[in-house]
Amino acid sequence: MKFFTKFQKPSKRTIALLIAAILMISVSAFGYFSDKETSNGNTFTAGSINLRIDGGDTNVVKFTASNMKADWQSCGRWELKNDGTLPGYVNIKKITVSDSENGLLEPEIEFGDDTADEGELSSLVSVKLFSSTNDSVWWEADDHQIYSGFCEGLGSSYNNLNILLQPGEKIYIVAQFNWWSNGDADSTGMSDGMEIDLEFKITQKSQ
Repeated sequence: MKFFTKFQKPSKRTIALLIAAILMISVSAFGYFSDKETSNGNTFTAGSINLRIDGGDTNVVKFTASNMKADWQSCGRWELKNDGTLPGYVNIKKITVSDSENGLLEPEIEFGDDTADEGELSSLVSVKLFSSTNDSVWWEADDHQIYSGFCEGLGSSYNNLNILLQPGEKIYIVAQFNWWSNGDADSTGMSDGMEIDLEFKITQKSQ
């Protein structure tokens, strides 16, 4: 007697399940460990340099002298503050001295003034310019002299001061003007005028 075993043909669904199982086994056999972290919200903000003069950011007129004569004196100071967030060096970037004749008077001519378009005041009035860490207008031992002499000899700039100011720090630039007696030459300055303009600058300290 012969016995025959009859095998049933697998269905399409069974074949699909077998393929899926084989794929899962394959993926599991070749998988890798992994982990993930984040670095979100990275921000960048620039620092600042802001030089304030006498507490503000506008032009400051410090001297308005009139009716001057020999033995006249006037003192004043500028407060320079680093109101930024970075340290910087303060310098006097520019100084301009301008004389005006304002017409020749008879006494001026008598004492030798023959320049109708050139005033003499800057050659008669002297100035002591210095930096100070305190708010006094009088010279002290630890002050730093910038210039001392007649106004006509002021430099056009003083870019080598390099006064380092940390954020929030301040320095004072002081000017003492004096018209000492110059003898007969003083008479050549009658009615003359003089204007002095200064420009201060702060530059970021390099790292």
